[in-house]
Amino acid sequence: MREAGGFIEWEDVGPSPVPTSVFRPFEERDPRESLQRRRLRDQRFGVVVRMAYHERCSLCEVGYRVRGRPLGLEAAHIIPVRKRGTSVDVRNGLLLCANHHVLFDEFAWAPDEDLRVHVADDAPFRESAAANCVLDWEGKRLPNLPEKADLRPAAEAVRFRMEQFERFWRS
Repeated sequence: MREAGGFIEWEDVGPSPVPTSVFRPFEERDPRESLQRRRLRDQRFGVVVRMAYHERCSLCEVGYRVRGRPLGLEAAHIIPVRKRGTSVDVRNGLLLCANHHVLFDEFAWAPDEDLRVHVADDAPFRESAAANCVLDWEGKRLPNLPEKADLRPAAEAVRFRMEQFERFWRS
């Protein structure tokens, strides 16, 4: 068991969104599933994603800790929950700082299948993001990925995200 504010250990998670051999990117959700059960599943997803990425943003590698607690990091779904993206498999997740998470959700950037960063070709965004390291990573591989290959983003999830990114900027 971890001490207050300490790093989370795999044993502390309990039944968790650790990958099985087959990646199932989409969930068939039971409309009768309780809000409490969904929140617990999403909470476990966040814990496992934080652990897999060693509590550091996958893009900028920032990992704030205040009084031993990690702050400002969020588990981002590669295939969004609103599109039925799974919350039971870590391979549908990236750990991002709050700044890079909002930019990810708004399709300002996305990783390709090689986990290289693509940045929106939008002049106002690029001008406003000049001080943000997202532009520095354009064309480069995400610097902070899980050590274990079976915890890294699934190609199917990343393909889906890249298609959404391209569709967003075509419209």
